[in-house]
Amino acid sequence: DGNAGDPIPQDWDSMRVCYEVHCSCEHFGVPPAVCNAYPYEGETVGAPVVDNWKVGLTGEADAPPVMFLFYGGNWHDGFGQNFPTYLEPCDVGNANATRDLSSDLNQDENDWHADTTGVSGPVVPGGHPEQRWWVEMHCKVVQKGARQDWIQGYHAWKARFDGDPETEFVAALMDSVEIYAGGQWQGWPNKFSTHFNELDPNANGFLDEYPDLSQEQEILPDGIWSPGTKIEYYYASFWYDNYPNPEPEEVWTYGPWEFQILPSMELDPTTPGDYNVRWPCVLYIDAYNRGAEYYINPLLEQMEIVYDKFDYLDTSSNWNCSMARDFGGTVFNPGGYGNNGCTLEQLLGYRMILLNTGSLGSGCMEDDDWVMFEAWLDDTSLGTDFRKGFIFDGDQICEIGEGFAPLFWANTLGVTLAPNGSSYRIYNDDWEPCVELSNAAGGEFEICDPGVRLYGSGCPQTFNYNVLQAMGAPGTVGNVNYYSYLGTGTQQYVSYAMVVREKIQAGVANWKSIVNGFSFHHLSEIGCVQGEDCSSDSICIVRGAADVLGPAIGWILEGTAAFDPWYKNPEDNAVEEGETHLAGAVNHLYMSRPNPFTSRATLRFNLAKTGHVDMAIYDVSGRLIRTLADGVMDAGENTLVWDGTNNSGNRVGGGVFWMQMSTHDGYVSGKKMIVLR
Repeated sequence: DGNAGDPIPQDWDSMRVCYEVHCSCEHFGVPPAVCNAYPYEGETVGAPVVDNWKVGLTGEADAPPVMFLFYGGNWHDGFGQNFPTYLEPCDVGNANATRDLSSDLNQDENDWHADTTGVSGPVVPGGHPEQRWWVEMHCKVVQKGARQDWIQGYHAWKARFDGDPETEFVAALMDSVEIYAGGQWQGWPNKFSTHFNELDPNANGFLDEYPDLSQEQEILPDGIWSPGTKIEYYYASFWYDNYPNPEPEEVWTYGPWEFQILPSMELDPTTPGDYNVRWPCVLYIDAYNRGAEYYINPLLEQMEIVYDKFDYLDTSSNWNCSMARDFGGTVFNPGGYGNNGCTLEQLLGYRMILLNTGSLGSGCMEDDDWVMFEAWLDDTSLGTDFRKGFIFDGDQICEIGEGFAPLFWANTLGVTLAPNGSSYRIYNDDWEPCVELSNAAGGEFEICDPGVRLYGSGCPQTFNYNVLQAMGAPGTVGNVNYYSYLGTGTQQYVSYAMVVREKIQAGVANWKSIVNGFSFHHLSEIGCVQGEDCSSDSICIVRGAADVLGPAIGWILEGTAAFDPWYKNPEDNAVEEGETHLAGAVNHLYMSRPNPFTSRATLRFNLAKTGHVDMAIYDVSGRLIRTLADGVMDAGENTLVWDGTNNSGNRVGGGVFWMQMSTHDGYVSGKKMIVLR
């Protein structure tokens, strides 16, 4: 009710902004022929577009501002950790932070995500109680995996809160970080860890048994999150206020963020049985995390593609872990798996991978990732009836590939950087802000009309779009050129902006790949906004990206099934009929998974009661190859992993082997394993 410039009343509670939009070609002077070319709602040329609203407050909360304790403090997406050689609906993942504990680059150490995280804030002079502050972690289960309720630890975790984390955000008072100094533990009043504080009523019943900052006191514990479960969280800090009563009047919020355990398994009512689940067969890897997902997410949804998204955080930092879950190491989990990433077998649950590295260049991602992607393309354990698609896009993605995996890029994807520089603007001496994409002669498919351009190829906003070279591997084609439509470059057409490859051979391979020298979030549909050569408006970006990705996926899917959600594991044909999880006092040895295998296999067995177990691998002549267990193990289900090496650490050759299990109470069972080399 006030006039422009009037101060906001001190007692104001909320503000509502009302605006009116007139979508009228006639009133905005748009010719009927142009107006009718955009018949869909929201696509009327000339109508005003309201975008990028900013609302500024005249003040801020009277509360202490906080930030992460260390770089890489976000919780990170992950995969199931107990069954690394296949996708198990009852598997569980960890709530671990991005930070790599082996970031000192010691090659003998596994990549290993930090187990917990925390926040820090202002130091209060003298630490006077009335001037101290607290911080709570708020979390909510926004998506629940198909088998989440089967995990007993999950129900114990929910019971620690007053509210229901499946329907509302629940809060936990965080504990102060402690250091050992002067012969005693001392707390830091300005640093808090993601552990329950002893003053939090939700911690009652645990502190007598478990100490502060122990694993049992973690607000988000490991090993209780099933594939498909997603957690949202944020932090709320406030000045000391005799917690928990009364409630603080003002808080500083930090967040929100989210993390998820993949794949997004959901119930499939069309398939009966214990494993009636399915998950997306498309994986979008956001290796940029600086805005591209705001366009790629709606793009995939607009195309009605059901997909998983893996947020690959801090990919160009020196504290990130690889997406590939490594094996080995001498410090973190010696002889076992590291980090929360995925194994090759878990990645085989997807038929298409869309990897976006945005504007990041060399130093982005790690060697192990490219090794895993190459193995994913070459793997035929699912057979060759299912088409795979591999799409890499980024402004400097081939520079990344040249630095880490040049043989993979050249020999497998059939692409490398063009000579005499990789950047289009330098290569073609073209400093105009827009460059157009043009279908190349002899290409496999064409981008949609009315065509697309890339914004920001020159000053003031510069992106180093790569010029690609097709290496001539069988099935490799340069599909799209850069086009200096204003004639400002030394060449009118520059080859290439996109290189594609097809490798389809019965019983050998069935995949297609697409490498783009640009990121999808810099595309713009031509003519989207009148008077602009290439608009960075969000609608124009999504439409431009759709003009490229739509035909690309159509080409990948030629002659094969659509990318619909599915249930598929590489070891399906090796699973014994009727095998599921056993309950009760029974000993049982399951088939190893996968079988046959090339790199690693999981041996799964059930024990009637806690006791001594011998598990060993023998060759067909009965010679002992590897001892995997010789000691006491817990009752219930257990797993061991064999990496295909003998007791000396050398890899065995291909052939038939036997795993044999024996227990202290006389149970003996053996099953055949096949190693492929």
